[in-house]
Amino acid sequence: MRYDYWGTNTTADWSEKVMRGLRKALWSSICLSLMLILTTFTPALAHEGLIRSAPAADERLAEAPSQVTLWFDGELVTQKSTLKVFDADGQQVDAGDGHVDLNDPDHASMIVTLPPLPEGIYTVKWRVVYIEDGDVVEGKFDFIVGNATPRIKSTLTIAPPAESTPPITSLTPATSPTPATSNIEESTPGWLPIGMVAGVAIVVILIVLSLMSSRKTRHPNGD
Repeated sequence: MRYDYWGTNTTADWSEKVMRGLRKALWSSICLSLMLILTTFTPALAHEGLIRSAPAADERLAEAPSQVTLWFDGELVTQKSTLKVFDADGQQVDAGDGHVDLNDPDHASMIVTLPPLPEGIYTVKWRVVYIEDGDVVEGKFDFIVGNATPRIKSTLTIAPPAESTPPITSLTPATSPTPATSNIEESTPGWLPIGMVAGVAIVVILIVLSLMSSRKTRHPNGD
């Protein structure tokens, strides 16, 4: 135990200052961690992607529409968002003018125009980038014009006959029609490494505070 010229216990004063500094550091770390989580994790959960479309997914139309319109849940980057329509053979059939609708005050919708289309199944593919945080979301869906038959996924494989063995036929029966789904690209949350580092720092500080508190309890006079 150390004393200064006036007989003050300098060891106890130093320990108290260290404790106060550690408490401040602990609260600062907690506040910083909460701020990082709120600013990075919340936007990642905000985007649901496509809200609705015209025509709707799997909708059957008597005549082909003159355009396709999609509505999203946030403002989109005009230069990086795309919208295209393809036929059953994978050929692009739209006018090539898919774009963010600048007449929409929220800039949260896209339009692409179509020429007169024959009966068939058409696939709408979209990829959008949000201005708010740069998140990329993409997906696709089908619509049907006229009496075209919906897609049925089937596989038929016929093996050629061998000289010494009879022909072998491998048949996989057709499955039932499956509705079009929206494929959404998900990114790994960027807040996870930051949260882990902040959590480790908080645990270390709590351990140090616990050790110092127990030491002070065992030696209340600084001996």
